[in-house]
Amino acid sequence: MNKPKIGARQAANDIRSGMTDAELMEKYRLTAKGLESLFRKLVEAKLLEQSFVSKRTAPVAADTWAKSAPSPARIPESTPSVPGEPSELAHAVLQDIKDGRHDNEIMRRHELSPGKLSQIRDSLVQSGHLDAESSGPQKGNGTRLCPLCSQEITESAPKCIHCGSWLDSVSLTEPIAAGGPGHSSADVQADEESFESEKECPWEERENYGTINAYFQTATKCILTPTSFFSKLPTRDGYFNPILFVAMTLPVAAVLTYLWIALFKGMGLAGLVGLLFVASILFVLGIIFVPISLAIWSGILHLCLLLVGGAREGYQATFRVVSYSSVTSIFNAVPVVGSLASLWGLVLTVIGLREIHKTTTGRAVGALAIPLGIVLVIVLIVAASSIAKLTSGFSDRNVPNQEACNALETYIARVEGAVGLDAETVESEVDGAGRDLVKDLEPFKNQPRILLLQQKALLFGNATALQAKAGTQLGKGIDVMRDDLRKMCRK
Repeated sequence: MNKPKIGARQAANDIRSGMTDAELMEKYRLTAKGLESLFRKLVEAKLLEQSFVSKRTAPVAADTWAKSAPSPARIPESTPSVPGEPSELAHAVLQDIKDGRHDNEIMRRHELSPGKLSQIRDSLVQSGHLDAESSGPQKGNGTRLCPLCSQEITESAPKCIHCGSWLDSVSLTEPIAAGGPGHSSADVQADEESFESEKECPWEERENYGTINAYFQTATKCILTPTSFFSKLPTRDGYFNPILFVAMTLPVAAVLTYLWIALFKGMGLAGLVGLLFVASILFVLGIIFVPISLAIWSGILHLCLLLVGGAREGYQATFRVVSYSSVTSIFNAVPVVGSLASLWGLVLTVIGLREIHKTTTGRAVGALAIPLGIVLVIVLIVAASSIAKLTSGFSDRNVPNQEACNALETYIARVEGAVGLDAETVESEVDGAGRDLVKDLEPFKNQPRILLLQQKALLFGNATALQAKAGTQLGKGIDVMRDDLRKMCRK
């Protein structure tokens, strides 16, 4: 039969209400080891104090066989006052044996272990109060106890009417293990493994833990013990809880940011009010936009996991890993720590994929490396393109564009054409050419290279006009100046 899901808060309340170990084991269908594990988990979850658990003195094995009906008080065991005379407990057991009671009922009535009952039988035989034929296990009168649930059934019943278990292969006289009547060590181990492997996540049991306690327990387990956390994380319990967990992370991060700033800069009441406002806005935005971002990133990761052959569970399992591993974002506000936490978040994702999909670390790393590698390549391409544009722009600033060079060539031609004219005409023509050049280069006045070109061109024009007015031929100096201007457009 399927064991019921144990609610931590409900179990703690049941224990505090005074339920015995047997009642707890019957309600939650646990063995002795399973009950011990439940106690341990409740202590770890801070729902029970260790001192409170330690005070529970009722033996688990005895409670296993206890019934809901009140049983006779235990007769205290005492040493015989006369050598060879049985104790009061032995006398009570002897009377029960003579009454034909079943061994299980005797152990229940007097809270005895199988070994202790055997010792009492042997002592009664040695003292002559019980013959050897009556010292064997008693079957009772027409009834017996189910070795699995300890309820009374008819002697010949092939199936227990209480727990529904078939009894054909269960021996009534087989040794009773620590887990209770009829439980072999293999049964106890299997039941313990089943209990230990039960899927659990404190955040998804908020009604048992409390919202704040559940959040920080989940965050702590995810960050500090990710292997254990993700191995027990439910894989098919829906999308709402993971989304809500990430949405809660945003205001928590805002609170940590406020504390960090207040620690070093100080913030008053206004800062606190602003924090509460920002936290509320972040929570609302988280509810709106978090599902979209989680769905996209989870889809990419799951596709990559399928490509590397590591997807053993469905898309929802990947979604849940991505959601809970994003808890490291609460540290983003802290310098250095935030960067390290982001790297740890990638490690958590790898561990989560490995544990929840039951795959290898290599496949989990490969699934994460594919999208990160693609993003890295895209970033490198964009960076290279930006650098190229920057270099090209810098080069363009050093070399005048074609429009400026055309204006320069027009100016040179007009200056050289005015050389054969009379002195007044030459000066007038060169001045006009200079004004037109300045006008043509006006759009490029913010470029230092163009301004230098303009100044050199005007100097070339003035020198040419002076030599023409003097009636001398243009010398080599004018040719050098002209060639230098044209080189500036060819660089």
